[in-house]
Amino acid sequence: MGVQGLADGFLAGFNTADQAISRNRELGLRDAAQQQQIKDSDRSYGLAKEQIDWRKETDNRDHQYKSQRDSVGDEQWNKNYGLAQANQRTANASLGMRAQELNMRKSEFNFQRSQAERQQRMQEEMPVVQALYKQIETTGQVDPQLYGQISKDNPLHPSRFFGQGAIDNVIEINQIMPKVLSGEMNYNDPKVLKTMNTVLAPYIERNIDEVDPESGKKIKSKELAHIGISEDGKFVIPGLKVTYSDGSTANKPMTQFGSADVNDNQVAKIPIDEFMNKVRGYSQMVGQLNQPDRAKFIGNMVNPPDKAAMRQESEGYRKELLDISKDEGKQLAALNKDGAMMDEKQLATAKQEIKSNSEQRRQQASELYGVGGSRGSQNQSGIDPAELEAFAGEYQKEFGEAPDLNNPQDQQVFMAWKQKKGEGKQQRAISSTTQETSTSGDSFTAQQLREVYSRAAK
Repeated sequence: MGVQGLADGFLAGFNTADQAISRNRELGLRDAAQQQQIKDSDRSYGLAKEQIDWRKETDNRDHQYKSQRDSVGDEQWNKNYGLAQANQRTANASLGMRAQELNMRKSEFNFQRSQAERQQRMQEEMPVVQALYKQIETTGQVDPQLYGQISKDNPLHPSRFFGQGAIDNVIEINQIMPKVLSGEMNYNDPKVLKTMNTVLAPYIERNIDEVDPESGKKIKSKELAHIGISEDGKFVIPGLKVTYSDGSTANKPMTQFGSADVNDNQVAKIPIDEFMNKVRGYSQMVGQLNQPDRAKFIGNMVNPPDKAAMRQESEGYRKELLDISKDEGKQLAALNKDGAMMDEKQLATAKQEIKSNSEQRRQQASELYGVGGSRGSQNQSGIDPAELEAFAGEYQKEFGEAPDLNNPQDQQVFMAWKQKKGEGKQQRAISSTTQETSTSGDSFTAQQLREVYSRAAK
């Protein structure tokens, strides 16, 4: 029992000690576990904190990057926007400048367009002009409708070449141009200017009724006021006298397009050869259109027949022949006076040249005044020019008009007159048409003409 109690006591003490030791060990383990847990917690906290700090740093970096990128983007956008606005302003300015340029070009080339339209109109009228002149050449007649379709400002309008005014102008040309070319007469002589004003009328009288931008006045008319020659002597430079609607005048150069536009500032220069061709062409047209077999149709439309005018034309023809004879006599007298230094051959050649020039002028006068047609064709037919002039003078004195040898009746009158003259029934010289006769109105020759004409009429 005592031993049992001791053993129980030992066992109880052992258990108590064992339990104490176990509890101490357990407490140590717990403490170690707690310390490990604390360490783990501290490590986890540190890791979490580091992760948070890293994320924070990353987020800050990302935010800063995004902010910088947005700033750069904003700056780039602003620049692009500004550039777009600048481009738009430039485009607007360019568009405005182009519109202004187009307006300026439109204003600048208005006169050229006007000239182009005029040339187009002339081109469209050319078939009508050709048909008209073809009809004149073949039939001597014309359709008034064709005549009316040609513009008055057309350089080929027949009215420019027909009538006493045109004839007088060509006669004046034949008289003054040799003097101008020889230097005996100046280009700016009033007679030369008046004559050339008619020849160059289609070019001078362009764009009438325009408003002069310098004065603001309406242009009423233009005429040739001065003829200049270029320094090299190859061009004619016309100057114009412009008359305005209020009666005032101003001297202006003739421009390339003949307009009052300030942009039409190119002074017109006509080559000398072209200028002379215009003069010759005008003279030839006047001569052709005023031949008896071609002039009747124009006379009825432009200038109605007038007996007084016909008598005046006859007087003009006689005066022209008289002037030609006077000029020929003066030239021959001057040649005889100054020809002492010439040998006989040279003197004869010079005389022949003077006579040829005078004869050519007589032929032109005959063509212009319609005295029996061209003298050249008459000579080819065996008609003596002196006989023709004598016959024409008596015929005109008796009947008040020039004979027309293209008319069969006048041909018979002339042949009968020539036959009577050749038979010697009356040996009386008939004076030239360039001299005034002193015979009475009922002279034998006049009576002879009346008899011949009455027989031919039968």
